[in-house]
Order: sequence, then C-alpha cells, then structure tokens
Amino acid sequence: MELRLQVWVFMLMLMPTGVWSLTDCDAEELDLCDDDSTSDGSASDGSTSDGSTSDGSTTDGSTEDETTSASVAGVPSLSLLLTILLAGVGSKSSRTPSKMEWTLAALACLLTIASAKDLPASDDIVTKISFSSCMHQDPAGFGSDVINFSAWDAWASADADFAIFGGDNVYGDCSSETCTELAEAYADLKNISSFQRFMEKQAVVATWDDHDYGKNNAGASFGGKDRAKEEFLKFYEVPENDERRSHGGVYTSYLWGSGNSKLQLILLDTRWFKDEDTILGEEQWAWLADQFAVEADLRILVSSIQYLGNYFEGWYHYPCEQQKLMSILPNNVIIISGDRHVGAFYQYGATGGVEMRWRDDGDRAVAPLIKKAGENEPLLEVTSSSLTHTWAEAGAEEGPHRIPEFDLMRANHYGVMGIDWTKREVTVSLIASDGGPESRVFTVSIPESSPGRISGTGLTSPTCGQMKSVYKQHECCGNPTKDLENVVFRCEPPAGDASTSTMMSLLPLYGSTPQDPIMDVFNASVSALMTAGEYTDLAYDSMWQAPASWGYLSIFTGPADGQGIKVISKNKLRVYANNEISSATGTTAYTTRLSAVDNKGGFGQPIPASSESWPMVGAQVRFTDLELEYSSGSSNYKIIQGGFAVKRLYVSTDAVPTGKLITSQADSEATTGLKGLSRLCGSKFVMAHEFDYKMSGAGFEDEIYIGGHEDGTFGAYFALDTQEGNMYLLPQPTMVETATPLYTGTTEYVAIVMNVYPESDGQRLHLFVGKKTGSDFLGRNGLNPEHGFHYMLQLDNQSMGWDDMTDDTFYPGKFELATEAGYFLESGSKKNEWSSINKHMPNMYAQALTGLDDIAVLDVTFDFSSTGCTTSGGSQLPCSLTAKVKRFRLKDLDPIFGEPDGLYWSPKGQLIIAEDGATGRLIRMDLDQNGSSVKNWTVLARVADESKRTQANAIPQFSMKAASQGEFTGIIPAGFYHKIDGSSTAADYLNAELEAKEQYFVNYQLHSLGEGLVKAKTLGEGTQTLRVDVDADTDDAPTMYAWKGVGYYNGKRESYCAANDCTDH
Repeated sequence: MELRLQVWVFMLMLMPTGVWSLTDCDAEELDLCDDDSTSDGSASDGSTSDGSTSDGSTTDGSTEDETTSASVAGVPSLSLLLTILLAGVGSKSSRTPSKMEWTLAALACLLTIASAKDLPASDDIVTKISFSSCMHQDPAGFGSDVINFSAWDAWASADADFAIFGGDNVYGDCSSETCTELAEAYADLKNISSFQRFMEKQAVVATWDDHDYGKNNAGASFGGKDRAKEEFLKFYEVPENDERRSHGGVYTSYLWGSGNSKLQLILLDTRWFKDEDTILGEEQWAWLADQFAVEADLRILVSSIQYLGNYFEGWYHYPCEQQKLMSILPNNVIIISGDRHVGAFYQYGATGGVEMRWRDDGDRAVAPLIKKAGENEPLLEVTSSSLTHTWAEAGAEEGPHRIPEFDLMRANHYGVMGIDWTKREVTVSLIASDGGPESRVFTVSIPESSPGRISGTGLTSPTCGQMKSVYKQHECCGNPTKDLENVVFRCEPPAGDASTSTMMSLLPLYGSTPQDPIMDVFNASVSALMTAGEYTDLAYDSMWQAPASWGYLSIFTGPADGQGIKVISKNKLRVYANNEISSATGTTAYTTRLSAVDNKGGFGQPIPASSESWPMVGAQVRFTDLELEYSSGSSNYKIIQGGFAVKRLYVSTDAVPTGKLITSQADSEATTGLKGLSRLCGSKFVMAHEFDYKMSGAGFEDEIYIGGHEDGTFGAYFALDTQEGNMYLLPQPTMVETATPLYTGTTEYVAIVMNVYPESDGQRLHLFVGKKTGSDFLGRNGLNPEHGFHYMLQLDNQSMGWDDMTDDTFYPGKFELATEAGYFLESGSKKNEWSSINKHMPNMYAQALTGLDDIAVLDVTFDFSSTGCTTSGGSQLPCSLTAKVKRFRLKDLDPIFGEPDGLYWSPKGQLIIAEDGATGRLIRMDLDQNGSSVKNWTVLARVADESKRTQANAIPQFSMKAASQGEFTGIIPAGFYHKIDGSSTAADYLNAELEAKEQYFVNYQLHSLGEGLVKAKTLGEGTQTLRVDVDADTDDAPTMYAWKGVGYYNGKRESYCAANDCTDH
C-alpha cells in the first residue's frame, strides 16, 4: 500500500495542469486501449469508457459509477488515476501526452493487476484466511446467470491475512491453442472495479481449475496448457525466480509462523498432469510427499476438485489416487476445494456406518475410501463455490462423508477460516456474498502435529471395505478405462498378498451370522455359504447399477435358481446366480440400472451417465467372487465381492435378429411387454469350446451364461456374454425353464435343449440347432435365430406316450422341425424342468419330467451329412435328427418321490436330483455314462417341515409373511477348483472333477417371504447358497453326523453334540 501511495502522489505531481484526452490509440502496444473503444471514448456497447451506460448504471451490474469512485482509506484508487490520465473526462483539451505521462500511465495500469496487500512474512502468525472459487468475469455469466460483481466487495470485507483463489477464477475456455479467450477473460476481470478494490485490500494466492486452465474437464493432453500457464503467471505476477516457472503446472506451497503456530499452505494442480491413470502425476506426487515431511502444526491443502465429495468431477473417479493421498496425509490437514457451484462441509465417514461406497445422481461408480481410526484427523474438507454464480437447483448431494447437519450452500458465497492458536481451534465459515443472512459455521480442533507418512512398500493400509483381506500397501491397482472423465478401476490385492482371515459367510444386514440352513441332513455335511440379506463389497463396475436402498453394498438376493462357476485365476472363482424375481412391480421386484449405449457400462468400459442408462425392474444375474483357500486337503471359500453381471439388454427380433439394444423401460415394455428381465430360471456357465475334449473348437466361441426366461408374457431363453455383460433374449413360443448346450460332433453347429412350460402343445421336448455364422456375438456362437431351427421330439411308434414306456428302456425317435404338423411326444399340461448332460457322452442328457414325477434320458445323433432344410438366413441344416429316449419309473423305488426340478449329472456316475414341492429333498442316484442305473438311492438332505420354519430362522430372519415352500435347485460341482486355473481346458476340468471329492454348491429357495428385510431392501425372496459335501475334505476329517432338526454343521456341531447324544446318528 505504501508503494502505491507513493506512486500516486508522484504521478499527481507530474500531471499537467490541464487534463487531456486521447484522440487515437497509438499506444496499442502498451495495452492501454481497449479494442472495443471508439475514437470518441465510448464503447461499442453504448457505454462510456468509464464503464457507465446512458442510464447511469455500470456494465458490471452495479448502480453507481464504481470505476471512478473507488478509493482505499480515503486515497483515490489507481483506476481513477488511469481514468484521469487517459479518459479526459469533461476536458476539451486534445494535447498529446508526453512519454513520461505514457510511462506513468502504463505503470499505473500494471500496478492495478497485483494485490496492494502483501502476503504475510514467513514468520508472521496467520490467524485468518478467506477463500472461494468459480468467479465469472462476464456480467451475463453462462447466459442464464446474472453476475453481481458486488460479491468482490463482500469478500474483501473479510479482511483476511490472504485470500485463496481455488480455481475457475475466470472462465476462458479456449477454442484453439492460442487461447485468446483466456487472455480476454483475465482482461475482463481486471476491468471490474469491485475486483480492483478487492485486489487493493487483499493479498492473493491461486491455483487453477479447468476453465482457467482453458478447457472443460481438461487434463494433460490439452494442447493449450502452455499458453494457459503463461497467462496465469502473468496475471498473478509470479516472480521470475518462483518454482512454478521451473516445473510443470502451477502447484506451489507456503509456510508461515513460528513455534507451535506454523501454518503450511499447499496448492495442488489437478489439471496439468491429469490423464486416465493419475490426477497429480509422478512429479507432483513426489513433491507433495516432500511437503508433508515439512514441520507444520496445521496444513491447508487446496484441491480445485473435491476430494471427499462424490458428485461430478472429483477424486472419487480415481479411487487409487484418492486412497494414495489418504495414505500419505498427515494428521493435521484441512482441505479446501471448489468446482461444484455449491458450498458444503465434508468429514471422513460423517454419516457413519459401513456405507463407504456411493454414487452420484444414482449413476456413477465410486470406490470405497479407507481410513484408519485415529489417522488423518480431522480430515475436514470445505467446498466454497461459487463466489458469483452458485447452482441454486443442486440436489442434496448426499454421501458418506458430507456432514448431514449442514445443508448445501446454494447462495453465492466465500469462505473464511479463523485459526485460534491458543485454543488450538479452527473455525470454518461459509458466508453469503450477496448480503443475505445465510451462512455455515463449523469448528474443529487442531490435532498434534505429525509428519506425513510416505507411501510405498511397507505401508500398511486398512481393509478394502468390511470384507476384503488386508492389503499390504496401496498402489494404483487395476486397469482404468481410457476415458478422462469416467475412470473406473478394478482394485485387487497386489500379487502375492497373503490373506489374513477366512470368511465362510457374508456379513448380515440383520440377525446372526452365519445363518444355519433350515433342513434335515442325512448323508452329507451342509453349510450355508451365502444367505439372502447378507452383504459384501459391491464391485466397482456394479456400483452405478445398485438399488439405492441397498446402501451400495452387494446384497445376496433370491430366490436364486440357476448358478454356474467361472474360474478367474488360480483359487479365484466367480459364482453366477440368477433369480426368479418377476418384473411385475411389487415388494419383491427391485431395480437395477442398465446401459443404453454400446460403448459404456460394460465390463472394462466407462460408466454411463444418467441419460445413458435406464432403470430395469426385475430379475438379475448376480456374481459373487470367492477366493478358495485349499490346504492339506481342506477347502474354505472366502467371499471377496459381489456385483451385477448384466450390463446391457438386447432382444433378438425379426427386424434385428442379432439383437436390438434396449434403451429405456418404455422400450423394454414395447419390445417384450415387460419392464425388464423376469423370472430367470435354470441356467449354467459354459466355457468357450466346452466340448474341446471331444473335438477341438467344439462348442460356443465365447464364455456364456445360458438359461431360461420363465415368463409367460415373453417366453425366451437368455445368453449372457460374461466378458462384456451383454444379455441377449431369444424369443420362444412360450416361457423357458432351462437351456442346456449339447455336443453336436462338429465345430460348425451348436445345439441347445430347451424345456418350456406350461404349454398348449402338451409340454413337448424341444431342441434348437444353429449354425455358427457371422462375427456378431449371436452369429459366431450359432445362436442367431435366422441360422437355426427349432425341433421337437417324436417317437417312431407314434401311438406311444410316456405312460406306455417300460422302465429303463430306450425307445427310438427323432427330433422333427417344430413347424411340421403332426404327432410329438408330450406330457399333457405337466411341466419339464432342468436337464443336464452326460459329460462322457455329451450328446446325451438327463431330463427332469417334473409333472410326471420322473427322470428321462435322451440320446441325440447329430448327422450333418444331409442338410436338406434351409433357414430364413440361408443356412443348411438337417430336417430331422435321430434320437432315443428312456424313462425311469422312480416312484416304484420311492413312493414319495416327486417333482424333480434341478439336476446335475456327475461324470463320476451320479445324478443329483433336487425335488420341488412339499417333499423337497436333495437326492443322489447312480447313473452311469451309458445312461443306465441300478437305482442306488441316497437322500442327502430334506427341506425342514413347515412347522420348523419360523420368523427366527427364516432366510433372512424375521421376513416370514406366510407359510412358505422350500426347494433345492441350481446344483453345480465344487470339489475340484483347487486343481485348475483360468487357463485350464475343458479336458482339465473333466479330469479334475473325476479325481476330486464329491462336493457341490446347491441353491435353496424359501418362497413367500415378503416382510422385514426382504420388503425393506427389495430382496425378492428367501434363499441360500449351500455347500454340500458328500465326501469330507480329508479322509481323517471327523464324521459329519446328521440329525433331524433345524440347523446343521457350520460351526455348530461341536456345541450340539456336547449337549446331545450324537453316537446314534
């Protein structure tokens, strides 16, 4: 201030007695003339060169002549001096100014740019800081905003030790690398008289964000960043010896104070180095670690974008970078951020609980941010944005870290931070800049000083969510998508990281854990692996899809029907499970979001925006990732995370047989009559070239999870591309229960057994055969309806029906084209459900004749030497296929046997059968590789009687609505996965299963649950995934006794037998 006053007095002394006016702009090279000025001193917009208009108002929206009336402490402002020197207000003189006068005028102009108030000296104790961001220099703002520049005067009244410009300090988005718009934006800001007054009163430090960097959301690849930096350094008069002139970007730091009152200010650059992998870049990360090693009692960290917030652009898009910063933060940091056009307070875990995962606007995925208790305290973040144009219509922007007691600040505002070094307190306020009463105040204590913790090997980080194993160090983990605005990471423990705990079950939302199965167990050991209502971490690529009521956790839902296992890598499994939830609205149907665009939302793709996704009501295919821990013959499964496998929905139509992408709920209803997927039933995971052990290349070309779409409104079978997340619905005449691939003896054709019900044609046996053609998913896998035929079974003796068959005798027949009129073998109105192939002869399969209370075996001969029929797409296929069929009259063996549902034909010579209905047993029957049986019969478990099903043992607990039906389904082998990995072939799978212990995963359904957690979280119905061990893990393992009652094994055997006599069981 003293220097300016001296310059002002000196210039007054040199000023001529008569004031003069300019008649031309000969001094253009000195930037003293505005291009918009006319020769008479008026501006092209009708205003005069002093900023006033014909009605007396100024161009910045004020009602007084701010440009000419500004003063500081009674001394006329330098802007007034410049007006007198160059404008010639009221003068008739036309004298040309001297060179000295030009020089003094130029000096005056330059001095108006910088702050009149100096920054504190290095040993000064700082007690007050002010801050804001997002300051528009155009009175019209973005067109909808009307900017009131009096906000600068309000901010100046804070009278802080210095002010922080937090980014978007002007809006100068560049149309080219020359960035003339940015230079003009800075010039416009200089010309605002209230800004000039602010700069005369207030020392300033600054960083930038995207709009003063030169382009919305821009990063390292922005071509105009060098020019933008030149303008930044010039505007803020950064000294020639400043570090910012020698490194990339504009990051910098300051240190003030002494004793135990040292304040460090760190201003980050979140633009210069930002790409798909990083925000700060290696150079700035190394610099930041050094800054945190500096001794300080309080640190202010300025990030132009939000660190703890979860809306729009922010650190949460870079979860590993966000966690990396957490890993090195000292215990005494307060973060200041901007960008958002609303003000808010954030503190880590402010809402409590385990919901350390969330979305913005229900659509963007984010990662959990993990902090150890007692570290990184107080970790307060305050967002101040905007000084001139906040977003009045902003939503609640809730999240786990936003302090709920403070509403968003939607009024134009600035922030003030008061530091009481004696009380060791910091008071942070957000104050309305338009004169209104609205404000927010929050106070935190300054913790004990601590140096930064340097990230790297040896750093022990906390658990990744409630269920993950402890990471040994946090590094940027996984591969991000190549999208600057929507970066998604899949974070996994670093290679070689040892697990620290084994989880046999998920954590429950309500009730005890683990929850015992509700059944009677006889000749196996049974334990619950997952129960409806339990939860684990939600996979990052599924967070944008989850129902809001789930709290962004992965909650196990039911009724789970089909399931399948994919081996991801050694000892890491992905278990797919689909449920039978109907798309009809109600307490059981829940909503997940699906992508409406081809290039976003799939696995490894960017997250779609709200306008690029739609709410799908109904069934889903869920996945749960398990880690298999196998040691000394004992296997345990640790649950890692869960998520949604269906990312997009395609429907094969006559117009688009390769699959029409569904883009909205209305589109779904118009195409299928449903609001989404409905009642996904029997299914299996099929590896690429599943029959490779029979013929190289035989089977699907891709990994596919395939099954039935059991809804009468739109009958179909589904094929899920598990690599992309694309679900394809392929219409059928009526609802489909299951779909099972068969071996055709060729690499060119595929075949699928389909079971449909109820059906007016009398519940016939169906087969689809397709030819592989084309490069699209359906075409290359032989699933394009235009290149396939639908067949149904006939017996050669067309006078016979099922009831005429002799037990265990093959009868010849053929699969004829379904379009042919005439006789087909049928079972009346009774249904058929699951089928399972004979892996030794994979053209043979077992079929559940559910409505007939029996099992059938069918053997199909595929002969493509005669292909006399042409499909609508021009492919040649056989007109019929030879087959033979037998029936097992199992009621003769067991009078109560009935309603077989799920089936699994083990290559070890057993058929595992799950009964539907009241009996509800899990049965093991011998069935050899020739399809013959001596009917050895073992009951493994039975669903408990209804009298034993109570609110206390419902799954989940306290969800019982009425008397419920229980049943087993979805049987898959599970005893050999420690012997294979992600590169294993189909032959490896078969050999491993033949050598392994006999163990299974089985789904258990408990229907008619509609209360409690099921209703609150829309979990569908009750369900469990069970581990069923026919063979114990090790030969010397204790015998797994069985007893009649509720609950078995799962850690309870020892306590049970201590109180009961187990010797007779």
